[in-house]
Order: sequence, then structure tokens, then C-alpha cells
Amino acid sequence: MKSFNRYMIIMLALMMSVMMLLAGCGGGSSDTEAQEEETKVEETQSGESGSASAGDYDVMQGFEKKANDDGSIEYLYFNDFMLVMPGNEKWAFEPSEDGRSVTFYLNSAKQEGYGGKLVTITAYDIDDNSYEAIPHYSVAGVGGKTNKRFIADYPTDVQWNHEDAQQEADYRDLADYLGKIGEGAVNSPLATADSNAEPVE
Repeated sequence: MKSFNRYMIIMLALMMSVMMLLAGCGGGSSDTEAQEEETKVEETQSGESGSASAGDYDVMQGFEKKANDDGSIEYLYFNDFMLVMPGNEKWAFEPSEDGRSVTFYLNSAKQEGYGGKLVTITAYDIDDNSYEAIPHYSVAGVGGKTNKRFIADYPTDVQWNHEDAQQEADYRDLADYLGKIGEGAVNSPLATADSNAEPVE
């Protein structure tokens, strides 16, 4: 029994020594691991997912365009939002240089120098409400992956040729359609993680 107790005491002393040794020289490695883990989290937040700041966001990341069977409807999948558009060549879109937004316009009006802007979809950080200064906007929704709030910014001036009745009709049709963009709106052509996930037809 005495030898068993002596064995237990020796084992306990050995374990205490090993623990003290690890605490003394091994603490740095666990700190390093924690720092590496923090760095990984930061990289995930500010890099791939683009949730750290609007500057890290790219509207065209993972972009895809699909159409229904007869080509009458196009589904445009941008970075964390989808926009449904009529399948024709009357409109086009252009991403901004900083990658934070995409502008849709009427082709004929833009080509003739009338602007043709229909709407600009811009990604804002969740805590950024500077969009409230925009004269005419609609909150489109929040992206689930990028943690951005998407804002639809509409022009307040005339963007077509007044003397071209067809161009005006085309512009008004598209403007009315895109004017339905809104967070939670039933007929919104734009869908995000917090809105209707099903394509609007």
C-alpha cells in the first residue's frame, strides 16, 4: 500500500512538473494560435465575404446571368442579390469603378447622350445610413453573405429624349418596373437574403 502511495505521489509530482513546464514555455504557442485564429476571422470578415467595409465589396463577384426557356426573362445574380429583368436589348448595366454599385440604363437614351439612367444599386455597410441623404431611394434588402444593405438610387431628372416617343415609352416602362424594388415588396424585381428568394416572373 505504501509503495502504491509513493507511486501516486511521484506521478502527481511529475504531472505538476510537466504542467508548470508547459505553462512557463508553452503559453506563447497558445497565444500565437489565438492570434492566428483572430487573424483568420478578420480575413474572413474583411476579405472573402466583404463584410468589413464597403470598400472590400465587389458587386460583380460571382456574377451569373441566366434566362428562362423562351428568353423573355433574365435572372442576374450579383454578389448577394438577384435582379430579374425583361429579356431584351433595350437596357444594359455597368458596375462602378470601386465595385460597390451597378447602374442600369436605357441603351438608346445613353447612346444619344441623354443619360438613360434607370437605377443604381449600391452596397452600404449595415451601420452606414448615409444613403438617407439621397433624394429618391428605396431600401432593397440586406445580403446574407456580405452583410450589406442594398439601396436603389433613382434619378430625379429626365433621362431620355423628350422628342422620341418610343424612347420615352421604353424608359417609362423600365423605370416603372424597377421602381417596384423594395425590401419585402411582393413584386420587387430585386431579391436578397431577407426578401423573397424566389425569382419574380
